[in-house]
Order: sequence, then C-alpha cells, then structure tokens
Amino acid sequence: MTGEKVLAATLFGGFSAQYAGEAIPLGRGEGNKASQLFQLLLCSPGFSVTKREAALSLYGADGAEDLNATMNNTLFRLRRYLARSPLPPGEYLLLGDGVITLAPLVPVRSDARELLDLGAEFSRCQDAGERTRLAKLACPLYTGAFLPRLAEEPWAAEKTRALQGAWGAMALHLLEEMKAAGDHKGMEELAAQGASIQPEGDWTLWRVGALLAQGKRQEAARRFWEYQDRLTAAGDLPAPDRLARLESFARRLRLPEDGEAAILRFLRQGREAMGASRSSLHGIRECYHLLERLRRRKGLESCLLLCAIQEMARGTPSSPRLEKQEKVLEAVVEKVLRAGDLYARYQPGQYLLLCPGCGRPSALKVVDRLDRRFQQENRGRYRVQCQVLEVKETPREQK
Repeated sequence: MTGEKVLAATLFGGFSAQYAGEAIPLGRGEGNKASQLFQLLLCSPGFSVTKREAALSLYGADGAEDLNATMNNTLFRLRRYLARSPLPPGEYLLLGDGVITLAPLVPVRSDARELLDLGAEFSRCQDAGERTRLAKLACPLYTGAFLPRLAEEPWAAEKTRALQGAWGAMALHLLEEMKAAGDHKGMEELAAQGASIQPEGDWTLWRVGALLAQGKRQEAARRFWEYQDRLTAAGDLPAPDRLARLESFARRLRLPEDGEAAILRFLRQGREAMGASRSSLHGIRECYHLLERLRRRKGLESCLLLCAIQEMARGTPSSPRLEKQEKVLEAVVEKVLRAGDLYARYQPGQYLLLCPGCGRPSALKVVDRLDRRFQQENRGRYRVQCQVLEVKETPREQK
C-alpha cells in the first residue's frame, strides 16, 4: 500500500530503525543492552525470543547474578525508549509464558529477518525456478556486515554465522545458474559481494573464474594472488577440494599471455632478498617436490625445518605477543638463512623453512644459529624450537 507507515529496521552495515521516516532512538550507543534486545527481537523468528534465551544472549558472558531481574530492568528501559519514540502509542513488548514478543501494532520489516525467512523457504523448496526467485530476492539484502559494532557479542556472532550460511546457500545456487546461462558479468558481481561478506571463503575463486571467462586476465590474476597471499598470511591449510581449485587457477594464471616480453614480465621479481625469501605454502610444496626430483637425479641433499616460537616461561605465547614475535622471527630468518632458502608461515607461531643443498648436519647448525639470534632479539624471553626433516620422496596419490 502506498504511503504505508512501517517500522523499518536495517541490521546490515550498521543499525537503524525508523517509523514513517523518523528515527527511533534507543538510548546512548548502539551497544546498550536495551538496544541489543530490540535488535535480537528484530532478527528472531516471529520477532519473538524466550526471556531465558534473551538473558543468556545479552548477559550470559557478563556473569550477572540474577538474570531474571536484570532482564526485567532491560525490558523496562526498552519499553520506555519505545514509548518516547515516533511509534503510535501502545504496548509494543509483550511478555507471556516466558516469551518476549514485539507486538504487531504496526507493520515491521527487518532486512536480517527477511533474509533468514527467505533462506528457510529456499531450503524447503524443491522447485528450481522458485528457488531461483527466492535467492534473487534474498541476496541483495546482505548489504554489509551484520551489526558491525556488536561483532564481539556472542549472540551477534551466532546470528552472523546463520545469515552467512543462508546467504551463501542461495548465492551458490545463483552462481551455478549464471554459469550455466553464461552470465559471467552477473557471476562477477555476485561473487564480489560474497568476497566482501566472507573474505576467507571461495567467493574470490568464483570471481576469478568469471573474470577469466570475460577475458579480464590481468584483473583475475591480481584478485587471485591477493587472495592466495591472504590465505598464506592466515597460515591455515586449505581443505583438499579448495587446494585443488587453487592449484588449478594458479596453473592457468601462471601461463604467459604471449611472446618473450610477456614471459619476462611474468618472471620479473620484486626487490632482491638478501637472505631467505618469503614464499606461500603452495610455493614451498612445489619447491619441495622439485628438490625430491633433484635428490633422485643428482643426489642433492636438502632439509625442511618446522620452527615453532616458544615462550621460555609459558610455552606457546598468547596471540598479541605471538604476532609480535612472528615479525621478529621473520626478520631473523631473512638475515640468518641463505639467499635461495625459502620460508612460509605454516600455522600461528609456526614456520616452514626449506633449505636446498643443505644436509642434516648443516641444518642443525642453522637451527642453532637461528635460535641464538632470535633469543638475542627478544632478550631471552622466547626461543625457536625446530624439527629437521630431510627432503625425501613423499608417497604418491592413488589414481
């Protein structure tokens, strides 16, 4: 109906609530508990939540002694805010049988709740055409991070996972439909949206594929290597299916476009490293296999070192201290190891060092030198614990 007055709430990209175009104030700051209760209701089924669930969501981590009394105070404050808002007079918060409900005195629209409802209908639906229609309605709703100022709140993090899961299932359906129809531009745009929602997901790979299909090789290569650098920096080993896709794209993007000039541009390197060079985990893996073959053909000995940062007093250091010591260790590795050696971050606080032409006795000397230099840099508070592995033939995958 034209001109219908609606309580419209936006929870993606930040929080706002309006009635008939006028803002609904909910106290100071988006993160106060009364405001959070309102936001929790706006993304809950039927705009309802049990009082116990709300209490645990809002105060469970705070260790409140009397959750019931604390929730009663929060309900009182929210009722007072709504009574002072542009909403028509009425009792908007109902409490009965232990359930808090946002009363339907005016039409309510919430982008987060709408996406979750469409996602639930999508998962139940068996008709491909109807699933596509639902996905097309839902996917544009995710316009930014869900309540970004509340990202550290456990209940908001849980809702974020549910929203990303619902959006992801529908987006994948649309991407498959677009791929079959040859709509590579639409694929690129939707995958770019997915990469902004879940940077660590596979959306960038979909985007790279769409760019390659459109002949945008340079942009595809830039997006792909940036994505691989992020994965390397995170230090997480990709799942086998993702690793296979990464290697497939890497092979396609490593191929020079044409001629000697293109090949030289492809081979051009950045600044010359004085010592060891940083690599990706995939680079270490490829070089390891190359050294395997050189060992078989030429008898060249090489070693792989797994190095872990240890705090003298406590073992594995906590995250903030660990991140600082990782930078220290990387600087030491680049000074102590030789030009031609490679290193990569393997896991938080752990590094792989690949030393071509370095036998086990020499590798043990490298370990000792690395540990002594690292302890000098942090005044003996941390050390490097290393395991030396000789490069030898690894088992082959079964076809």
